[in-house]
Amino acid sequence: MRRGWLTLAGAGLAIACLVLFSRQVAGLVSDGSIDLLGALPQLVPASCAFLVAYAAFASGWHALLLAGRVPASWRVSSGIFATTQFGKYLPGNVGHHLGRVALAASYGFPGATVVATMVVEAGLVVAWMAVLGLPLLEFWLGRLDLDVPALVTALAGAGILLGGASVVLHKQRRHPRIAALLEAVDPLLRPDRRSKGLLAVSAALILAGIVLSALSLSLLDPGGTLLSFDAFPITLGLFACAWLLGFVTPGAPAGIGIRELMLTEGLTPLVGREQAVVIALTFRILSTGSDLLVFLAGLGMLSGARRRHPG
Repeated sequence: MRRGWLTLAGAGLAIACLVLFSRQVAGLVSDGSIDLLGALPQLVPASCAFLVAYAAFASGWHALLLAGRVPASWRVSSGIFATTQFGKYLPGNVGHHLGRVALAASYGFPGATVVATMVVEAGLVVAWMAVLGLPLLEFWLGRLDLDVPALVTALAGAGILLGGASVVLHKQRRHPRIAALLEAVDPLLRPDRRSKGLLAVSAALILAGIVLSALSLSLLDPGGTLLSFDAFPITLGLFACAWLLGFVTPGAPAGIGIRELMLTEGLTPLVGREQAVVIALTFRILSTGSDLLVFLAGLGMLSGARRRHPG
């Protein structure tokens, strides 16, 4: 029941943000302040960077599977990753996770290990996003008129999250599903020399995917301001903050509405309100279109691959 209320609250927040963002777009279009067609030439290079980022994320998960001693081929693991990502647009924002587990099981991947690799993968992504977004925390606190040092807030938040997760795992460690997950994740948390190398490779690939995703966002700026030496780190931090907020909001499919509004507010000081709205909107179009292309590519990669069920 509590989870249902949280999902409804998250969905309500996403709808409210989407309405606010849509009103900004409609107002600027009606005034003739922005030209959406003028942003189309930037879609090609930005899409290329975004698709390469997808390949980096898929390869990062493949490295985690190998670290967990799952003898998966890159073609099959990447095909599973690519095919299921479109599920994040389903209500609840968990369809891509559930789909990946189910599809991986149909190819004989052990379910507990797959879940364990996804937990580690999510932890690496969140950790990198938090590190990259931390420099902008003071900026967001300033917008909220809170006189709190950014480092203190970051450390307090990290402590609360880690402490809460530790308590939950400690209390539930004897639950059969939790016990199975902990057993599966153990090789990843206490790896041998080979697995340590694969974990490092996965972390590096995930970081590369994040940077390439932010690069695709920067490439949507026709003036090139966001690609400058001074502006790109800010854009990278904004992308990380927007992704994190969309990720932790339950019931917001792919963070829709929340990420657009946050990107608009953050990019406005760099490129102006009109251009910030265009970039945020175009980035949503780019990411959704790329997700569809990746889905089709995943189907092609899995075509002809033999499915087998465990046991």
